[in-house]
Amino acid sequence: GGDPTRLVDVKSATKGTLGTTLLGLAVDDGLVKLDDPARKYYPEISAERPDERLDEITVRQLATMTAGFNDDRPPRLVYRPGTSGIYSNDGANMLAELLTLRFGDDLSSVLRHRVMEPLAMPPDEWSWRQNAFRPKTIHGQTSREFASGLRITPRALARIGLLYLHEGEWN
Repeated sequence: GGDPTRLVDVKSATKGTLGTTLLGLAVDDGLVKLDDPARKYYPEISAERPDERLDEITVRQLATMTAGFNDDRPPRLVYRPGTSGIYSNDGANMLAELLTLRFGDDLSSVLRHRVMEPLAMPPDEWSWRQNAFRPKTIHGQTSREFASGLRITPRALARIGLLYLHEGEWN
């Protein structure tokens, strides 16, 4: 309810709206393959806590919360990758870092040019906050979090939903 033009903090819905959208673009662009090891694209993944199992994590596992990370600070592997699901903001945020490296750009900029502008969503209808839990940059690029990073109007969020309902086709 309320004003459909007012920005609201959508918290974890950021993962589904931005995370899956940007991952899909990266797959379509040939920048990543879902079943490739995440370290192929992001060698330093979870360097805060070295673990031999890090080599087993795939891009798909980061996207589906089956990589085995918990939400400790810094996150640690509590399951062997691919063996169990565990809700992990940091796993999703590591996926954002991986995609930042692959796009070579701030994901907010990629989203603006590839999704928001084609959907005619002006900048005053959405914003992606600066990181709160992960480093603010990665390899010199502004880094974003897929966990809790999006402020968006209900109208703009509905447009993204409509894009999905139309299987990525607009107009």
